[in-house]
Amino acid sequence: MSVLLENVRKSYPTPEGGVHDVIRSQVNLSPRHLLNGSFLVNYLNAPRSGLDFFNPLETTVDRRQRFYLYSARHQVFLGRGAVVEFGFGLSRDFRREIPQGKETFVFSPEGRQGNFFVDSRTQSGREQWLGNLILPPIERAGQHQLKGGFDVNHTSFTRYVDRHRYEVRREDSTLARSVYFSGANEFGRKNFDTALYLQDHWTPRAGVAVEAGLRADWDQLVRDPLVSPRLAVAWAPVRLSGAKFSAGIGLFHDALNLRTLSQHLDQRSISLFFGRDGRPTAPPLETLFL
Repeated sequence: MSVLLENVRKSYPTPEGGVHDVIRSQVNLSPRHLLNGSFLVNYLNAPRSGLDFFNPLETTVDRRQRFYLYSARHQVFLGRGAVVEFGFGLSRDFRREIPQGKETFVFSPEGRQGNFFVDSRTQSGREQWLGNLILPPIERAGQHQLKGGFDVNHTSFTRYVDRHRYEVRREDSTLARSVYFSGANEFGRKNFDTALYLQDHWTPRAGVAVEAGLRADWDQLVRDPLVSPRLAVAWAPVRLSGAKFSAGIGLFHDALNLRTLSQHLDQRSISLFFGRDGRPTAPPLETLFL
């Protein structure tokens, strides 16, 4: 058995102070078995972000980010144009924002003062399993190429945040607003979703192609089956060399955003408003997400 191993590695810096590193490998286990994989690393380190004329050093934050992506796919060629493949993907994202201290943060017409009021750590991850099957072409009123498969995903989102008080001051330095926070510092959500699809590539005659497909999705949070039909047609007239006319229609459902769906678990802000005499002008005002 002959094995062919190919590695491609790219590493290059980014203007924000980060580095991207990509490694790809391919193994030909046999003429019928092909295995390939890839590994991606994104690294970002941006200390004292936001430094400018209105934001002095003590108001900046240190930003750090790590992103990892690994994928592997195994293809098996069954003959007569039939192919079966299985794949797995794994991704992890870590983000960190660290202020320079915990002094009260102040917004004023002259600029910002104190330390930024949010210290946060965000982690998200995804595991994906997929399988595809391409059947041999079928000759019936032209040629049909059927393809089907499945897709299973597990996603997670976790956020830790520590906020301290901040103030808003007028041009005469009197206090206009004071904001503090209450609630849990850590929250998150998880989701499990799966999808099935079937697609037919039909060529009734030379120069004409019709794509028809149907996809069904289900996830742990919404729990309602979502059906997505798609249809596309392409025509390449023989008399108009190089010209092609195509049209399509489909129903698509966006993936759920766990950060949006967990926002109501975040802390609540409570604002106090003051007049120029230093006295509160109204009862505390609470802001929260539903």
